[in-house]
Amino acid sequence: MVAIGQHHTGPIAVNFTYSTGIYHDLTPRSHWGNPMAYDIGHHATVAQHQYQHETGACEYLNGATCYYDGSSLAADRYLEALNQSGPNFVWMMLDRYLVEFAAELGEKP
Repeated sequence: MVAIGQHHTGPIAVNFTYSTGIYHDLTPRSHWGNPMAYDIGHHATVAQHQYQHETGACEYLNGATCYYDGSSLAADRYLEALNQSGPNFVWMMLDRYLVEFAAELGEKP
């Protein structure tokens, strides 16, 4: 799930990556697993701190050079919300995260 927005520095995006634990029909059900959150993070065309490195061209930023930061631990909260409240609630969380990230970028020099 990816929410994309615009900032005065260029395009920005936030993502939530997870696995449902369900695989295609050729995989035996005994190999299926539980849902798992992998990552929640943000993409921008500018670095957010001095130790952040470019990650290359980004499909979410129209091919622009991307500076990415994320957390697998923080993603668990989004998976809980997905399981308890459904995808529309997670989209609202991502939209809020996008707004908060844009505000944080606005504070950077």
